[in-house]
Amino acid sequence: TSFPNWVQYLAASRGLVMKECNPSKVETGSRSLAFNKAGVAGLDSQIAALGGLSALGAADLVTVYLGTHDIVEQFEAIGAIGFDQAKANIEARGDQLATQVNAIVATGARVLLLTVPDVSLRPYGLKAEAAIPGSGEQLRQLSDRFNTRLGFNIVQDGHLIALLKANDQLRTLRANVGFNGLVNVSDPVCDRAKYSGDLINCFSTDDTATTDIVTDGSTNTWLFADDLNYSPS
Repeated sequence: TSFPNWVQYLAASRGLVMKECNPSKVETGSRSLAFNKAGVAGLDSQIAALGGLSALGAADLVTVYLGTHDIVEQFEAIGAIGFDQAKANIEARGDQLATQVNAIVATGARVLLLTVPDVSLRPYGLKAEAAIPGSGEQLRQLSDRFNTRLGFNIVQDGHLIALLKANDQLRTLRANVGFNGLVNVSDPVCDRAKYSGDLINCFSTDDTATTDIVTDGSTNTWLFADDLNYSPS
């Protein structure tokens, strides 16, 4: 792909190309089981697709980055269930993911685990706050509660689980515009009016008549691709 994601970069650093990312679907020893809008509940099916926990062992590294869509789901349910229940639900999701991660490392495999970047600091959260003041604080609390429960309940052994605090990284980038050459850390670089369906259908070209990128936007200097996902920058 012209715009590899972080997992593809990781695989490439080990000289691997994922089966799902090469045209012939050649088995390479590296797999990607990610799917659009994945949530914590979907991890069990992803593990099952590998052959279950018994298929994992000491030679394996598993990357796990989940929680964003769980937070959005609970935030959007606040009107029906109330904020207290949403907080309780998202804490339970953090506990659930920690249990799943612990089960993976019990096989001998290692896990690279990302915390969830604060949804209130992404375009989705900024738009929610602009529409209904106070929404940003609710999203911040949901993000923090999920990450806290996840971090507290995983096996506390850095030899088994490498915890990458993506939440802290996003806050640093938002507070230091210009870091790593970024010029926009608030808006999506993909113009939603120019493409249909999922983000994968947003294409960046040099032709202003065909590109799906916003005017004056750049996938190299804008942090976000859409309301929730990072750009290749």
